Amino acid sequence: ITPLFTDKGVVVEYDFRERPKVAEIRWRYVEDGEAVERHFLYPRHYPKAKELPKSPFNEQQLSSAVEEIRNAYISRGFSDASVRTEITPADGEPEAYPAAVVITFIISEGPRRVVKNVRFEGNTAFSDEQLVKEMKRQQILDLYTEGTGVAGWISFNEELARFLELYYRQNGFLDATVIAGEPVMLGTETAKPYWVLPFEIKEGRRYRIGRVKIVGNSVLSQSEIMKSLRLGDFNFYSFEIEDYLRSLIQRRYGNDGRLFTAVSAERKFNDDYSVDIAFSIAEDVVRKVKLIEPRGNRITNDDVIRREFALKPGDVFDQRLLDRTMLNLQNTRFFQNIVPRRFPVGDDQVDLMFDLTEGKFGEFSIAMSFNSDMGVVGQLALKYDNFDLFAPKKGFRGGGQRLAMAIDSGSVFKRKKLDFVEPYFLGMPVEFTLNVYDQTETAGRDWDEERTGGRIGFTKRVSLSDFHRRYLKTGLTLERLDVGISNIKTTIDPLHPIWAEEGQYTIASAGLNLRLDCVDNPYLPSKGWRSTLWGEICGKATGGEREFYKYGANFDAFVPLFKDTRGASHVLSFKVRGDWAYAYGDTAIVPLYERYWAGGLTTVRGYDYRSLGPRYPDDPTGTPVYGDFRAIGNVEYLFPLVPQHWIGVLFFDAGNVWARPGDFDPADIRTSIGFGFRIEPMGILPISLFWGRALNAKPGDDLQTFTFSLGTFF
Repeated sequence: ITPLFTDKGVVVEYDFRERPKVAEIRWRYVEDGEAVERHFLYPRHYPKAKELPKSPFNEQQLSSAVEEIRNAYISRGFSDASVRTEITPADGEPEAYPAAVVITFIISEGPRRVVKNVRFEGNTAFSDEQLVKEMKRQQILDLYTEGTGVAGWISFNEELARFLELYYRQNGFLDATVIAGEPVMLGTETAKPYWVLPFEIKEGRRYRIGRVKIVGNSVLSQSEIMKSLRLGDFNFYSFEIEDYLRSLIQRRYGNDGRLFTAVSAERKFNDDYSVDIAFSIAEDVVRKVKLIEPRGNRITNDDVIRREFALKPGDVFDQRLLDRTMLNLQNTRFFQNIVPRRFPVGDDQVDLMFDLTEGKFGEFSIAMSFNSDMGVVGQLALKYDNFDLFAPKKGFRGGGQRLAMAIDSGSVFKRKKLDFVEPYFLGMPVEFTLNVYDQTETAGRDWDEERTGGRIGFTKRVSLSDFHRRYLKTGLTLERLDVGISNIKTTIDPLHPIWAEEGQYTIASAGLNLRLDCVDNPYLPSKGWRSTLWGEICGKATGGEREFYKYGANFDAFVPLFKDTRGASHVLSFKVRGDWAYAYGDTAIVPLYERYWAGGLTTVRGYDYRSLGPRYPDDPTGTPVYGDFRAIGNVEYLFPLVPQHWIGVLFFDAGNVWARPGDFDPADIRTSIGFGFRIEPMGILPISLFWGRALNAKPGDDLQTFTFSLGTFF
């Protein structure tokens, strides 16, 4: 602004110049005045800075971007980070009043100050390790000794203190207080600086449950209600436990159809740190289900959902049947989220609504699978978990059927396979299965084996309990396949039994099976047991060229040990199986390709794939010829590494194969121990990795220390 004084007064001239455009953003990282190449954060972490070239230069926007960068570093532990800017004319622009400028952010990150230690004083009920573990479980503290944690400062420390107080009160220490000390910075010139977070804890006395009184009840007796509370399970009092006890009373009434029974609680604190609780009950009437509807299922057919309902319109409401319905829906694996809602209707009815969030219905995968038994296998796969063969307009989705198609090709294993499952054949609780396959396998043997065929099966399910997952399943299977043995190595002894199998043969079988299934989850069981008896006959009567029969028995048990602080179950599992085979009629011996084998990922880990059992000639260095009797036992301790995904495993395996059932000798049983993990199926690429050590290997046994599988051969 330039004022000009004249006789007529002051003339003011305004010189307007447009703000320059931001032509470019540059970044320079320095430490101790020297430029450095390596840095922790990158421009993608600063969205406001990236927006600057989209508008004319603005000091306020620039200040906001600088603050954003500074906060980004502070939140990641770089409390000494500094950010300054240089503004220079763009190339070709004059120094004075340039039309475009370049903004350079000059960043000095400084040392990263990490949380390396948490110090507690005054805690006796819980150890330091227990408190830190709980903080990590709740994801409120990332604590790493290598320095990748989050920096601590006073407000952060206060947040941790409030969390610790809540944890103590949830565990019965209602008067507990936690004082957050000022974070202490430690470190030397040669060591990275880090924070130490101090806490002073005053635990106080632990409260316990005193007398419990029930008032207002008329339908249920005092003893019935008290039995449902299971007070012996609780050795302290907390408000959360009180709420849980109240919900147990409501649940007990819900089992009898009185689902809207109201329960309130009054508490009295005594001088001896006991808490008396009086539960007042306003009993509801017995209600019947008027309407039960799914909501949110855009793709899944209503009838697919309704067949999983344990409650039907007109039934007296029962909380246990609602729980069974929830379990049935979860076990379909069609839904990511299921929320039941209950609405009172009139004086004695209730409407039930299930809000459903559908998951993915199908997956197409091009993958490379690797298995220590099968080698590298390329896989092209299509999997539909909620398939509908008769709904092309819906993209063949929503019918509750399952379809899987795969083409696998590798050095020792090639296969084309189609699997189809209709769990409710013709609307009945009968599962129909169809399997079609064409596979060739060498699997380390001295010949090739090709199998081409198909199988159909029908399995009838009978529920043994209204409230629990307990089924009796009876099944019938029919299978026909062509088996070809070829490319037998010329180095094989001419008397080896494989030479008698060279060529093409047809095998046809009919089988029956009986299964008791009492596990809580068919995919990832944590408790219960299941047992199977099965048998099949192969012969000319069924259309085949070889005559033999096979049968077996399996038993699996799952014992829940405890739940960790994350609520994930630790489980001990036991699996035992025995398999028999006999030849009859014109077939002198069971064909080599139908005998049993052991060793490898699915039988006895620590021993090479298909390496256990009889050999030819009768020599430890001979070629395995498998056997007519197999016995396998597995004990596993399963513990969650990442709940529902990563499962850690400690195992003990035992078993072997014998030429004939009468040859069984306990001294021949091979054993192994080891550990590993499984990433349970997420899509179609599960991972298993085990390290096993043979405990009683004998001369000639082929050992396999590592057993692993990346991908699935479904």
